[in-house]
Amino acid sequence: LQIELLEEDEAWKLFKNVAGPIAERSDLQPTAEKVAPKCARLPIAIATVAKALKHKENLYEWEDALEMELSETFLLCCIMGHNAATEELLKYRRGLGLFRGLDTVEKVRRRVLTLVSELKDSSLVLSGSSPEQLDMHDVVCEVAIAIAFRDRGWLASGKEEVSEEWSDKDRMRTCSLVSLQNTKVSELLDERYSDVRRVNLEILDLRKSTIRVLPKEIGQLRRLKLLDLSGCFNLKVISPNVLSSLSRLEELYLYGCFNRWDWEVEGSENNPRSNASLVELQSLSRLTTL
Repeated sequence: LQIELLEEDEAWKLFKNVAGPIAERSDLQPTAEKVAPKCARLPIAIATVAKALKHKENLYEWEDALEMELSETFLLCCIMGHNAATEELLKYRRGLGLFRGLDTVEKVRRRVLTLVSELKDSSLVLSGSSPEQLDMHDVVCEVAIAIAFRDRGWLASGKEEVSEEWSDKDRMRTCSLVSLQNTKVSELLDERYSDVRRVNLEILDLRKSTIRVLPKEIGQLRRLKLLDLSGCFNLKVISPNVLSSLSRLEELYLYGCFNRWDWEVEGSENNPRSNASLVELQSLSRLTTL
């Protein structure tokens, strides 16, 4: 999909036209000029944000449009894709350590719902097919995914076939979040990724992908906090000692994907374990969700 972006002066002109005279008010214009570029020169995003701010007369309301927390939440919504559950958003933000100063799950949940409500008020995020789900325009979603990869190191395929960024080894090293949900990927790593110790990955989301084997190299992702394998019906092998090596893992999701646990605690030289053992989970001192 080829998306036409506006030049900087064109983007500002469109923003002013939609927001109206308030955008050029002396006390608001400096902030308005900072808000407009945040829309990535995308006409639909510019028009949506400008319309939402059209009747906001207080400076703090315009400054809120620049709020980092809201921006992070919007990008995560787009990475999760259409009809994503708000609970998934909570999971992503928690995994990335984006909740600052919130010490209970209930406080975190309320904050997520507040952020989603604000995004819906601005029309950047839409209501999903149920009250617990959210959605967004296709074009806005695609641009946001590109921005998330460029500025945050968050990679989402957004389609069945894996995106070309996945083949860029150097760029992959900088990623802190990778989402390949619903993708047709049977092999997660090849020889190009034989050494992944320097990868900064904190979240690996493979929900409903066609992966068959979780390779031993995944055990080198020592910064990984969240691993989601829910709905990976083709997953037959989780290499031995991979899970026990993920010392920082806090959340592991295996719903409906794996039932081939090796009941041997330790294999022998002649008969080594061929799959993961539940005993491995005992060494994950930070694991809070399974």
